[in-house]
Amino acid sequence: MRRKRGRNILFSMVAVLLVFTVFEVLLRISGIRMSRAPVVIERIMHSEIRYDWLVEDSQLFWKLRNAPPGDVAFRLEGDSRTGASVSRDQTVLDSGEEDDSGMDDTMEKKSEPVSGKRRMPVLAVAADRYETGPLPVARRPGVTRMICLGDSCTFFGHPSYPRRLEIRLNSLPGQSWEVYNAGVPGYTSYQGYHLFKTYLLKYRPDLVTVFFGWNDHWLASQMPDAAYHLNGRADSRLGMDSLLRHLRFYDLLSVMLFKVRHRIGPGDRDAAGGFRVPLDDFRHNMNAIQELAAGEGIHTVFLTAPAGFTPDNPPQYLEESGFFPDVSRLAAVHEEYNNVVRSITATQFSLCVDLEREMENDPMKPSYFLKDGIHYTPAGIERVSRIIGDRLLDWRMHGIMEETMGAELHELAEFTHPQTPAGRPCKAGDIRTLE
Repeated sequence: MRRKRGRNILFSMVAVLLVFTVFEVLLRISGIRMSRAPVVIERIMHSEIRYDWLVEDSQLFWKLRNAPPGDVAFRLEGDSRTGASVSRDQTVLDSGEEDDSGMDDTMEKKSEPVSGKRRMPVLAVAADRYETGPLPVARRPGVTRMICLGDSCTFFGHPSYPRRLEIRLNSLPGQSWEVYNAGVPGYTSYQGYHLFKTYLLKYRPDLVTVFFGWNDHWLASQMPDAAYHLNGRADSRLGMDSLLRHLRFYDLLSVMLFKVRHRIGPGDRDAAGGFRVPLDDFRHNMNAIQELAAGEGIHTVFLTAPAGFTPDNPPQYLEESGFFPDVSRLAAVHEEYNNVVRSITATQFSLCVDLEREMENDPMKPSYFLKDGIHYTPAGIERVSRIIGDRLLDWRMHGIMEETMGAELHELAEFTHPQTPAGRPCKAGDIRTLE
């Protein structure tokens, strides 16, 4: 009797396996394949973001594709290693044409209704629009290396602000800079810290700019980012997801379940998950980046994240899409995160560029942002790169920069901005000057 029961169970398992195998074969023959983001993006961000150039990573959740084994990829833009400008980049800047990244149109026109309750943004950006790949680890003598940590505000643009900053700095007399764009769409300060700690230290940059905040205060899908790591190890489910998603059947089933799961309302998610990176965790992550960099002798330049909307006119799509629970509070919450950046303890190796305050009373500010109120137009990229570049030239780094890389910066600041006082670290939004 027991042997017969065992055979029945075995036959049932074989039958089920055959059904799945036939279904898998039919899906492959018919060419059906669901193009979807790494499952961790769906799980963590609550958004179906279709980036063909993102791949899963057990430590970072996702990263840019085309990375060498055990390493990460960067956004590639022209021959940035020599400082030579690219005709495409310069044409955009000179002509004033609109940014063609697709970010604005995607948010506005490709949002899909889900169960009549809200719109879920489906971002579909062509893989060939943004080239990604490795960059040299070895340093070149006499070249100042900067790495720009950040999210989609750092990554996107033609050119991005890191690329425009590189062009700007290399256009000045006697300067040789290489600026690596390490921005990744969707990244929070938690991911940025682990990217910096795990992969970027070996590149031995002189400076690291740090731009985070927006994704940190978006709603988490199931739990905060840090909760996906248990005792320093990635959630084991990520590895299983990566293995199973090679099956077309599993891929199709995952997308169907994903759409069912996203029928819950934004309020339900807010109660269940909270923000991806709560405010105290954001402060911890930013301080951790600062301390890690200082320990390696790397200067950190923290950037506040400017907004292209007012408290009275927040972007409604963020609430409709479930990114934020109540957009009437968005400006206040975002300011809290910016205040954390401003209040980071200033050290000999750490300063702040307060982009938000720099743009606050700028009459041209509306022209700096796409319709989403977050990402930059070509004019905004130019403005951001100019602010950062001018501050780098002005700062004396309390005498420390002169000892490492700043003697040239000091002389260049005298040459380029003889009437401009040097900058000082931001504290609670107060930008003062060094005597």
